[in-house]
Amino acid sequence: GFSNYGTTIDVCAPGSNIYSTRDGATYGFLNGTSMASPVAAGCAALIKSVYPSYSGLQVGELLRVTCDFIDPLNLSVYREKLGKGRINIFRALSENPPSIRMVSNTVTDGNNDIIEGNDTMRIVGDFLNYLNASTANLSAKLSTTNGNVQVLNDSVVLGQIAMLQTVKNTADPFMVFINPAAPENLLVDFKLTYQDGAYTDIEYFSLRVNVSYINVRENLVSTTVTSKGRLGYNDYSSQNEGLGFIYNSIANDTVINLLFEMGLMMGAINTTTSDTLLSNTVRHPSTGGADDDFISVQNVSEIIPAQISDYDLAGTFNDNNAGASKLDVLVNYNTFAWKIAPDDKYVIVEYTIKNNGAATLNNLYVGLFADWDIMDFAQNRASWDPANNLGYVYSSQVNGLYGGIKLLTSGAPAYWAIDNDQNVAGTPWGIYDDYTDAEKYQSLSSGIGRTDAGGLVGTGEDVSHVVGTGPFTLGIGNTIVVAFAIIAGDNLSDIVSSAIAADVKYSQIIGVNEVKFDKGIALFPNPAPGVFTINVSGSWVNSIIEIYNLVGKKVIQFDMKNNSRQIIDMSGFSNGVYFVRINTQSGMIFKKVLLF
Repeated sequence: GFSNYGTTIDVCAPGSNIYSTRDGATYGFLNGTSMASPVAAGCAALIKSVYPSYSGLQVGELLRVTCDFIDPLNLSVYREKLGKGRINIFRALSENPPSIRMVSNTVTDGNNDIIEGNDTMRIVGDFLNYLNASTANLSAKLSTTNGNVQVLNDSVVLGQIAMLQTVKNTADPFMVFINPAAPENLLVDFKLTYQDGAYTDIEYFSLRVNVSYINVRENLVSTTVTSKGRLGYNDYSSQNEGLGFIYNSIANDTVINLLFEMGLMMGAINTTTSDTLLSNTVRHPSTGGADDDFISVQNVSEIIPAQISDYDLAGTFNDNNAGASKLDVLVNYNTFAWKIAPDDKYVIVEYTIKNNGAATLNNLYVGLFADWDIMDFAQNRASWDPANNLGYVYSSQVNGLYGGIKLLTSGAPAYWAIDNDQNVAGTPWGIYDDYTDAEKYQSLSSGIGRTDAGGLVGTGEDVSHVVGTGPFTLGIGNTIVVAFAIIAGDNLSDIVSSAIAADVKYSQIIGVNEVKFDKGIALFPNPAPGVFTINVSGSWVNSIIEIYNLVGKKVIQFDMKNNSRQIIDMSGFSNGVYFVRINTQSGMIFKKVLLF
């Protein structure tokens, strides 16, 4: 009753009525995992003495695979939840079995590799034999009790696997169909059963399917874009859905997650009622979690082929879950990532925000809240670089890393540095006790309100910050565009260089005013209420126009036929982002249009 059980358990050892030393130079009987653990550790030490060349994993696998099977001795609720069984050091030192584990896997669907309802996923594993007995004709069988999926190809033959050799089932992947009605972000538990003559073993692993978020891994920073305004993680409470914000430090030859939480916040004043409105998706400790004000209208998806960067994502959400404090906005968002320096240490997020309500939004502010946990989070500091509209957090440790958010669009910047602990001297409020709506709006709307957190002396503190922009006046049916670059680097100079590169990239490639002529082409109005106009000049007059939706499907094509202007009526199409490809014999250009 005091111990653990489950599919993640490897081995068991006796932990009840163990005779052992006690305080006061006495002996006695004790219970607990504190008694079982040294039994297992002592067995591992004996194995290491006999097999000194074995790695820690090999020692553990030999201890595991030679356990005594004890499931029949226990209640059925514990069966297959006690690992391989109870350790047996005699067997570990006298037997020579193989031990096969799937050390990694790759999941694809033959399309965009985002596993959704109605997809068939293909699972290819890397199967490693840790021990020195080779398998002869090993097979592996996949099963699950989850009714939201159906295993189509459940058995593969892996054959011979020698010691420390890895075999893939690339030619014969496991295949699993995802039911169309499967819930979003469903975690499916799978069981692998191995069989090779007298050798049998089982292994469990889990895959999340029908996800409403996408992991971006195109360059030296990796993060997760969700369908509800969060970045880094989809789920605030458990943080098991997403990557955080990972920086691959070449100098340190390691992968480090820098982020605890990041999300979008928007606040405004309703001109009709004078009420302060706030929509956000960041923590609210008094509720025991986070605000979840945004509801997906169109889940984030990859744009294939990419139109702007090396990896384009887009989606739409509204704030209909914000209750009485909602702004009543529709947000179309894009994410862009590039592989090559100097653009390989940041991603860009862009929000096109439409006032969907019945009143003008006055004093509208938009920003990103980020709680960076860089290395030891208790040694972090936050600061502001006014020359580059860059808020950043860094570790005060030796070779401390940096994370930052740069405002890319032209609105007035806003910045607020936060000491998370409200008891830190000099801080007006923190977020350990709560992060109230009033504090959120203050951190958005105070201009450059508080430029530093974590102290200028000492080792620093646990800190957060808000990087935003405003105020805006957003009339009924009108839109604004706000964009940020999220950056990681080795030092301040490093992230400043990336901030400058992001600024150049955004202004040159994406831009914020699609109405202007670009190489002889104009598209307006943009965003468009279903109908828009394309003007062309020069060599673009004889053009073929193709319009694609977010998943790369062509929805419209026509020939300009020497015309310089064409009115496009897409009022019958769904709202969202589309891409217009304009082709001539001398070249091709893409333009982005947002329908609302």
